[in-house]
Amino acid sequence: MNLIKSFFRATRIFWIITRLVLGLIFAYSAIFLLENANLSDYLSAAFFALVAIALFWSFFAGLFRGGAPRGIRMFSGIVLILMAVMLLFSSLAVFGFADAILILLLPIWLLTSGLFELFGPGKKGNKLIDLSPSESPINS
Repeated sequence: MNLIKSFFRATRIFWIITRLVLGLIFAYSAIFLLENANLSDYLSAAFFALVAIALFWSFFAGLFRGGAPRGIRMFSGIVLILMAVMLLFSSLAVFGFADAILILLLPIWLLTSGLFELFGPGKKGNKLIDLSPSESPINS
């Protein structure tokens, strides 16, 4: 577990940018589903929009407040992990393992992004975040 935490701590900026990119992907998917939509498309679009809002909130809170509330991060992390598992199995079922090697990068990216949301550094008060210069024991 320490290895995962140190990995996410070292690549924090990448995962914050990933929140923005995934939020844009989910927002585009929600808008795309609304064209010639029926009831199930509206429900899917609402779900994708909710995930996009949670990722955008995490992105902006990560930039300006040091981290999003734990509930939002848990929601987006669990959704990303579940979507990664579903995408992994459906990709393997449709393409097979030999043909899906490149396609499997997306489920792996979603899975690691979900793990970052669950186990990565949170708010500034969280002990996983490195100390800022003002809180450093050297300045005390």
